[in-house]
Amino acid sequence: SSNAGNKDTAKTDEKFTIKTVVKDKTATIYITVNEKAFESELKTATVANPMNLKIELPLETILKQLREQLNNKVNVIVTLPNSFVNNKKIKCNDLVLEKSVLAQAQTYKKSITVSIKNAEDKLVYQWSIASKDLAKATKNSAIYLNVAVNTVKDNADIKKLIAKDTKNTDGIVITYTQKNKLTVQASTKIYVGEQAGIKAGKKVYVYRYNELTNKLETLKGGYGYVVDKDGYITLNMISGGRYVILAKEASSKVITSLLNQITVTKSVSLNVGKTSTIKVILPNCLEKVSTLKTATQFPCIGAVTVTYTSSNKNVATVGKTTGKITAKKKGKTTITATVTLYSGKVKTFKTSVVVK
Repeated sequence: SSNAGNKDTAKTDEKFTIKTVVKDKTATIYITVNEKAFESELKTATVANPMNLKIELPLETILKQLREQLNNKVNVIVTLPNSFVNNKKIKCNDLVLEKSVLAQAQTYKKSITVSIKNAEDKLVYQWSIASKDLAKATKNSAIYLNVAVNTVKDNADIKKLIAKDTKNTDGIVITYTQKNKLTVQASTKIYVGEQAGIKAGKKVYVYRYNELTNKLETLKGGYGYVVDKDGYITLNMISGGRYVILAKEASSKVITSLLNQITVTKSVSLNVGKTSTIKVILPNCLEKVSTLKTATQFPCIGAVTVTYTSSNKNVATVGKTTGKITAKKKGKTTITATVTLYSGKVKTFKTSVVVK
C-alpha cells in the first residue's frame, strides 16, 4: 500500500495532467491544473503580489493532432480548480496559442478551440477559430488567450467615462491580455453572468474602449449581441483590448461612431506635375472595398467604399477611387472624399490642396 501512496504523491507533485481523447473526428486535449501543486505558492500570494500561473499548452501534442487526417477539429480544454477562477491572487497572463498552431491549423484546414473550465466542468471562457476564417488569413501571429471579467466600477478610467453617460451607470468590462489586432477573426464565448445591470437573455450593447481617446468605440454588429440564458456572451473579434458591455445604448458624448473612427489626410501641398495620394485610415473593424457587395476579409469587419472629387480640376485632378492627386497648375482646390459604410451611412471629408 505504501507503493500506491507513492504513486499518488508523484502525480500530485505535477502541476498539470495532460491526456488526449479522439472521438467523432475531434481530438480533445485535456489539461488539468492540480491545485495541490500550487498550495505553498498560493499561501504567500497577495493581490499586490499575485502568484504567476503559467499554463503552457502542449505544443507538440496539439501540432500532432492538427496533422492527423481523420480529425477535422482540435479542442484544448484547460480545467482550473474552482479556487483559481477569478482569484485576484493569481495572475495568468501568458496562456498563448502559438503562431505555429494557427499556421498548422490553416495548412491542414482544421478548426481549433481553447476552453477554460472550472472543476465542475462549467465553461469560464472559450476561444474558437474556424478553419473557414483561417483560410482567409494572410499571415499568422500568436494569440494571448487570457480573459478577465469585471465591471465598469473596477476600471477607474472607464468608470469616469461612464459617469458622463446619461443611460448607464455600470456595465461589464472584458479585458483581453491580447492587446493588438488579431491576424484572424476569433469568436470568444465568455461567462459574464448577471451583474452590473446586465441580465441573462437580454440584448446588450458592446463597445471597445479606446485608451488614447478615452471613448467607447462602436463595432460592426456591436448592437446585435445578447447575453444568453446561461449568462454567456459570444463576441466575434479582430482586436484585443478592453470591451465594455452595457444594458442600454451609450449616449453619443461617450462614444466614437464607426464613421468618426475614420481619418483622412487634411491638407496636401505639392508642385506642378507631381502626385500625392490621400490617406484614409480605417479602424481594425472596417475595410475598404470596391463595392459594398464585396466581402471583407472576415465577417466581423464592415465594408466601406471611398470616392473622391476635386473642386477645381484645372488646379489638380484626383482618381475617383484611388485618391491619387495630380497637380496641374498653381492654385488651390478641395478634394472631397465620400465614405459610405456597409449600413448606408455616409460621411464626407475635405482635403485642402495647394499647388505651388
